[in-house]
Amino acid sequence: MDEINYDFTKYPAKNAQHVQWVTDSLAVITDEVAEAQGFGTPWTAFKAKAEVEISYFKPDRTLLDTEDVVTVDSERDSVVSLRRALVKSYYELSLDADIKNAARIVKHAFDEAGDVTRLDYASETSTLTDLIARLRTEPYLSALETLNMSGIPDELEAANKKFNDLYLKRSKEERVRSSADMKLLRKDTDAAFDALAKAINAFYLVNELTTQDASKRETLQEIIDKLNDILYRFRKTISGSAAGTGTETPEEPTTGGDDTDEPTDPSTGDDTQEPENPDGGDGSDEENPSGPGIPNP
Repeated sequence: MDEINYDFTKYPAKNAQHVQWVTDSLAVITDEVAEAQGFGTPWTAFKAKAEVEISYFKPDRTLLDTEDVVTVDSERDSVVSLRRALVKSYYELSLDADIKNAARIVKHAFDEAGDVTRLDYASETSTLTDLIARLRTEPYLSALETLNMSGIPDELEAANKKFNDLYLKRSKEERVRSSADMKLLRKDTDAAFDALAKAINAFYLVNELTTQDASKRETLQEIIDKLNDILYRFRKTISGSAAGTGTETPEEPTTGGDDTDEPTDPSTGDDTQEPENPDGGDGSDEENPSGPGIPNP
C-alpha cells in the first residue's frame, strides 16, 4: 500500500533547506481538498506552524515598515529644521528690538538642543521631548508669544509623537522576531507534518479496506505521490549536505539562509560543533535570530 514516507530525521537540514521543503509541501494541498478528504484539522495545524517558520526565516530581512520609519523621521526633521530656521531668521534679520530679543531667547533653546536631526532615532526623540518641555516654560513661552509662534511646542510634539509611536511598534515587531528560535519552530512544523502524514495515510488505508472510493483513492494517491517526491528530494538534499562535511555524523544545521557547506551552531556560530542527538529529534535546528537594527538617518 502507498503511504507518505515521513518517518526520518530532518535534523541535519539547513534552515533554508527545511523552509524550502515546508514551502513545497504547502503547495501540494489546498484547504478545500483537505476539508473534503477529512483531514482539515491536521492540515490547518501544519499550515499554521509552517507559516510561522517561514515568516521567521532569515530574521535580518528588512522590516516592512522601514520605509515608513525613514519617511516619518524625515517629516519630523523638517518640522524641527523649519521652526529653528524661522527663529534664526527673526534673530538675524528683524529690525524690531522686542522681536529680535524674543528670537534670541527661543534660539537659545534650539541651540542648547543642538542639531537633533543628526542624532540617532532614540536620542532625537528624547532631546526633542526635553526641548518641547523647555519651550513651555518661561521665558521661552512669552518669547514665542511675542514671535507669534506659540504653536511651535505643539507642532514639535505632534511630529515627535508620530515618529515615536511607529518606532515603538517596530521595536515590538523586532523583539518578537528576535525571540523566535528556528530550532523550536522547526520541531513544531515537523510534528505537525508527521500528524498530517499519519492522517492522510490512515484515510487512504481506510478507503482501501472499506469503501474503495475510486475518486478518493485518486485524490489521496496524488497527494501521497507529490509529498513523497518532495520528501525524497529533501532527504537527498540533506544527505548531500551531510556528505559535504566530510564526516559520517551530520553536523548542526546552519542559521537561516546561510549557503555555506557546513552548518553552524546557533549559540556559538562554531562550524565544527556536532549535534547532541543527530539520530533523533526531528526538525531540530539551531538558529538564534536577532532582530535587525533600525537604520539611522
